[in-house]
Amino acid sequence: MRLAILALALALSASTARAEHTRMTYPDVFSVEALGRGLTFSLCYDRVLTDDLVAGIGFGRTTADAPSDPAATVIPFYVNYYFSRDQGSLYATAGATIVGNSDGVEGSKAKFSDVRFGSSPILGTAGVGYENRADSGILFRVAVYGVAGGTVVPWVGFTVGYGF
Repeated sequence: MRLAILALALALSASTARAEHTRMTYPDVFSVEALGRGLTFSLCYDRVLTDDLVAGIGFGRTTADAPSDPAATVIPFYVNYYFSRDQGSLYATAGATIVGNSDGVEGSKAKFSDVRFGSSPILGTAGVGYENRADSGILFRVAVYGVAGGTVVPWVGFTVGYGF
């Protein structure tokens, strides 16, 4: 968790220069998120809806803590709200991650994040992050989340993608 806060602080301090945002120039993004909403990894697609709002969906898998438990298939849905229209911007995010095989993993925990899979197939997610969407289309995000399953767990995500 300290590493996530340090990474977010470094990203924010490095963004002192203001540049025009490229969200509307490159409204579609394919990306890979390590950790994050998919708990281990997820492949994501998101689309700009307005200058300040992005909606997305992902697909990922995460392993459970017990070797006999199956891997959980996860489908995160999310919305990001951006606080500025610069190339680099802080944002707030909220969404839900659907656990596709929730009956098979109910009661177990995700191996790395310690998120407990409850009886509901839905994990709530909310957080804050920083995004930089370069003129070349390359996208980088770092975010700190709260993931609500059987318990609420703090978590972090790192995203690299390409906008077009």
